[in-house]
Amino acid sequence: MTVINNVDDTKFSLDGIQYPKKFSSFVAGDSIEIFNAFDRRFSLFPFKNYTQITLNGVVHTSVANLQAALIPVIFVLGGGGGSGSNIPTIIVNGNRFFLIKHPDNDDPQNVSTLELNDMIMSGYWDNTELWIAARYQTVGDVNVKTNWEIIGRELNIAIS
Repeated sequence: MTVINNVDDTKFSLDGIQYPKKFSSFVAGDSIEIFNAFDRRFSLFPFKNYTQITLNGVVHTSVANLQAALIPVIFVLGGGGGSGSNIPTIIVNGNRFFLIKHPDNDDPQNVSTLELNDMIMSGYWDNTELWIAARYQTVGDVNVKTNWEIIGRELNIAIS
């Protein structure tokens, strides 16, 4: 069993070893992987079934519940190096992305809703395409790729 616990505002622990809150996660089926938000190659563990992970003493009832609870534990704006607030996230095409609000749309009550020119960062579009950043350029279905201006991405990745 993998044990993840929140330590404080800047650190979490994985099996008793502390890490700065600068990690992200990705869900594939019923499995989840945790990796460095700034270098995808640095993974804390390969994909693991959600039932094999306890988060703050809880084994979650679904991978979606684990993912939602995990994000504020493993990531804080500023990389866990000091004070900072949690960055908002949003689900697009079934996957979680970091949400960066456009300054003209910066309504604190609207941090979980996409508006024109908002950006998403560091997430998977599908199991072969990692998006570094993309701008929501057309008001429409957020799950349609043509509504996005892709700023950076890695193609033909393989998730095993």
